[in-house]
Amino acid sequence: AVENRMNFRQERKICELLGMKPLHLSESQNKIYIVIGKGKWLDWGSIQKVEELTKKKIIVVRKGEEQGSLLALYNGKRKFLGIGILREIDYRRKTMKIYTPVSDKVSTVSVGKVKLDKNLKEIPLPTEENVSEDFRAFKELF
Repeated sequence: AVENRMNFRQERKICELLGMKPLHLSESQNKIYIVIGKGKWLDWGSIQKVEELTKKKIIVVRKGEEQGSLLALYNGKRKFLGIGILREIDYRRKTMKIYTPVSDKVSTVSVGKVKLDKNLKEIPLPTEENVSEDFRAFKELF
């Protein structure tokens, strides 16, 4: 999904309805993604109000859920450079920390469906009917 920053006025209204400023807000054609801190919570009523205002499905993702995702790395000409493991996203600075042997300039990052733990062992993903909306949404954030 293509991600777009929303306009300032809409972003401010959403923050007002949520009662907080999320780490990151973005929208795709039919969804709005809200990234919040690990210990933060949003009440269902606030989320429903934002859905009514925007007429879009709201997806809440907690910071840290992205950690361990396997990535494909590409250069500016869309040539595959190699793989990496996502360590962290700094939403404020708009940067990603990636473990990778790739030394060339990376222009595009594609998030895969595989996650690895700290020992680089694959974390089994739940079956599709049990996959949380949060994890599916993370893949669409980028």
